[in-house]
Amino acid sequence: MSKGDVPISNLVMRPVQAMRVLHFTGGLVSLPLEGGGWSLGPIGASEKGFRFLKPMPEAQVHTLAHQAGTYFVGSKVVYKDSGPERDECWYPHIGNTGAREQSSDAWSAIAFRASRAKDENTAELARYLCICMRSASQRLCEVSDLHHEQLRGALIRGRKPGERFSNRALHDLHLAIHSLLAELSSARDYLSRLAARRNGAPNHVDSLRDLRKWLDTPAGSHAKADDMIAMLEEAQGTDQQIGWLRRMTKLRNKVTHQRPMGADPQAGALRFQYVATASGLLPRIRLTPWSALKEVPEGEDPFLELLRFWLGMEALSHGSAHLMDYPVEHPHFYAEEPD
Repeated sequence: MSKGDVPISNLVMRPVQAMRVLHFTGGLVSLPLEGGGWSLGPIGASEKGFRFLKPMPEAQVHTLAHQAGTYFVGSKVVYKDSGPERDECWYPHIGNTGAREQSSDAWSAIAFRASRAKDENTAELARYLCICMRSASQRLCEVSDLHHEQLRGALIRGRKPGERFSNRALHDLHLAIHSLLAELSSARDYLSRLAARRNGAPNHVDSLRDLRKWLDTPAGSHAKADDMIAMLEEAQGTDQQIGWLRRMTKLRNKVTHQRPMGADPQAGALRFQYVATASGLLPRIRLTPWSALKEVPEGEDPFLELLRFWLGMEALSHGSAHLMDYPVEHPHFYAEEPD
């Protein structure tokens, strides 16, 4: 047993069944079929249930979803007969970061290594960052689930193409978005605290705002050359070219301090749409402005902006993890074979 191994006891192993469900913006999902291939939908509803396009290879699912103007959000693995514990695991799409795991796992490994090295300050911040990124991941799943729920509801009620509507469940979607933005913003500030500590900033520098103020002082100007701070600054952008991190911060401040989404007419309704693809019409759902007018300017689906915020923070979090003094190496759990 090596130094990094952690002994465990009472290990119980048993077979379980699992099903992977693909989630896309717009409320679309893709389900695996018993005979092979995948379905995509729902595309309609009747007394017998929901109708899906099927069967098709997984690559075709992504092609059709893209043709419908939707994007891959992540995979939910649903376990059967797994006991009383939670029977679902969410794996968000982490884009082209080149990573094989979520950044929350990387920071969990750093927290473990730092704690073993008696560096509790780094271990503590790494744990905080791990929790925030993991929580943001779950809120992203919730946003996707609620879009899917609204799409199914629109099909059951026979909504007309282009119809705008509102309901009680829309409040749940607003809450999930608020929470997603809050967790991503907390992760932003924990990354800023880590960047500040590695460059000798005083303890009161504990947010991105404080970090940027400190960088403009004679004592902090040297830290602008630090790789982690350079990544934060690039994500922030400039006054002439605003970066995704500044846009995320502005939206979070707006819904937290100025106007919650539930009171914002620009996010006051849902819109049901059909989009033509190579395999026929695919439905989708999106947040839209509430207006008595038939046609209102909508712009981009807000879910896509949220997805970009997630991917941006995931890339920033991953890049920062590999600049730490501790390796992104997980502990190995060791169980002795029974006699």
